[in-house]
Amino acid sequence: MLTIKTIFLIANSDGAIFNFRQTLIRKIVTSGHKVVTISGSSVEGSYRKKLEDLGVHKHVELNFSGAQISPLPFISLIYSISKLCRGFNPDVVHCFTHKGCIAGALAIFLSRSKKARVIFTITGLGRIFTSNGLVNIVLRQLITKLYLFLCLRAYRVFFQNPDDAELFQRRCRLDEK
Repeated sequence: MLTIKTIFLIANSDGAIFNFRQTLIRKIVTSGHKVVTISGSSVEGSYRKKLEDLGVHKHVELNFSGAQISPLPFISLIYSISKLCRGFNPDVVHCFTHKGCIAGALAIFLSRSKKARVIFTITGLGRIFTSNGLVNIVLRQLITKLYLFLCLRAYRVFFQNPDDAELFQRRCRLDEK
């Protein structure tokens, strides 16, 4: 007998979830599981209806603004996701993008979920890891330390780019498995 699982998909924008995770969503839904998407809204407008048409149980829009580096909106984001975790009690939390991965994983740990398995898909390291401006250097150090802590507690970590995987193995001491 199939046990219905609740799977969270977390990313910076609903457009990214819709455009790049349609196949995954369809597979999860046709397997009889419940998908909850959590993201910011895309600059081109909301994808809520398109996500619901794919079979998403609920889409939640939160403030994932990429332009902000202030800690208060980020703490608020973590708290909001943590409340959703307590409400939905997900079995799997699959996170994409830096902000999605870090906020999603911290929220799971704060919600004290014992069953949720956290999966990261590192879609790309982006300008924080490639630019050497002072702000990016500081953010890179902070993000690396957070990933070091969170990746070791994640169920799985996937990389879309082999160079990113190599960098993470060096900086975050991840092993290949």
